[in-house]
Amino acid sequence: MDNFNRIILVLQGVNVKIKDKDQALILFCSLPNSYENFVDTMLYGRTTITVNDVKDSLMSKELKKKILCWRRSFWFQFVCKQRKNIG
Repeated sequence: MDNFNRIILVLQGVNVKIKDKDQALILFCSLPNSYENFVDTMLYGRTTITVNDVKDSLMSKELKKKILCWRRSFWFQFVCKQRKNIG
């Protein structure tokens, strides 16, 4: 999202007005290739999209990643402690 924010700030700095749907497309284009499925999912079957739709979904996706990472870390530590106690 840093790339997206930089692009928007530069454009706003030269008084370029950007429609909400265009901001959403700029945000999609600024995402890394690993988000290709996310972009496809967000665009599939839609006739309109807003930048807030995209940002909200991105935040939700990132939160889910953090929770999954925390769970894996927790279970890994738990298993290591159990093995230590058994051995």
